[in-house]
Amino acid sequence: MRLAFLCICLLVSPLVAQPGLEDGPEAPAREAAQAMRSRQFIKAEYIYRNMLASDPTSNTTRQLLSHALIMQGRYFEADSINRSIILKDSMVAGSYWYLALSAERQDQYDRAVYLFDRYLDKTKGQSTQNQSAWLHMGSNLRRKMHQQGIDEEEWGLMQHYYKQYLSGNPPDPYVDSLYAFLDEVRRRRPAPGTQLVWDEAQ
Repeated sequence: MRLAFLCICLLVSPLVAQPGLEDGPEAPAREAAQAMRSRQFIKAEYIYRNMLASDPTSNTTRQLLSHALIMQGRYFEADSINRSIILKDSMVAGSYWYLALSAERQDQYDRAVYLFDRYLDKTKGQSTQNQSAWLHMGSNLRRKMHQQGIDEEEWGLMQHYYKQYLSGNPPDPYVDSLYAFLDEVRRRRPAPGTQLVWDEAQ
């Protein structure tokens, strides 16, 4: 089965290193972002915690800390951070994103789809909306199809989510394989009351 395009969606940090700027208030954020890209998640956690010591009110830093924890498998800690943010302000969209990532990595397919949908709703009409949420949603149902099976409604939603993602013309090297998957899965519609379990190896 080909799900490598999922990896693209995990590169969610908006922080980009700027060569030549080694000092200044932005330096820790750049260093933490580089640590995340290098999969040095404990180092990133340490930097984000130091940043929070200086500015404990920053929701962005708290969310990025939760991402570092998610990548270490420390889901309860990460989720607690984002739930506390949402409890104070339910419109902080980024926390729904990170809660969804956490659910996804725990194979909680339905919860992940729900949370990514909440993220899209909270960012509707915003230019900063991360369109790969659609990819995540489709891929969670695709993985559910492999492991548990999906019903007729989920079969339709999976295709809808992927088509929404593709409608944005993403610079994704796996676009062709995604179109090929959609072409094949449309022939496998489950009958009402049945489940489609397809590992794509058939």
